[in-house]
Amino acid sequence: MPEYAELREWMEFDITAMLVGVLLVVGLCTWYGFVFFVTRKKPQRTLATLKPKPYAPPDITRLQEKYLSMLSELEEKYSDKKLSNKAVHQKLSYLVRFFAYEVNGHRVDTLTLADLEKSRYENLTKAVRLYYPAEFAKFQESDVATSMALAREVIQKWN
Repeated sequence: MPEYAELREWMEFDITAMLVGVLLVVGLCTWYGFVFFVTRKKPQRTLATLKPKPYAPPDITRLQEKYLSMLSELEEKYSDKKLSNKAVHQKLSYLVRFFAYEVNGHRVDTLTLADLEKSRYENLTKAVRLYYPAEFAKFQESDVATSMALAREVIQKWN
């Protein structure tokens, strides 16, 4: 037996085995990375994560004119007996709510009376509170002239 060990040079080994091993490790890492990025949970878009729309204040005098003309049309239809008392109150509630929505950009058209009472819109709440009994009752008659006057007041005094 020889007294010394014969060492081989590095370049004498077959390089293909090492290349196959490196390719397998790279392929395995690529596969795990692909699976991780494809199956990860995507962030959900919710109301809390959405960016608010920039608010540009509207021309309130133009909106007041628009809604006052709509009130006049509604009053004409009621005086021509084209609308019932209940329908007038429903439309009045609709008009004042959408006026507030167009002026402020807050969706008050979907709020209930209890929600409106918690809001900062006192005149709007007062008007809707007056419209609710006539709007939802079967046979209750109420004063349309008072309701129209209140709607005009809400629109004209909006700040």
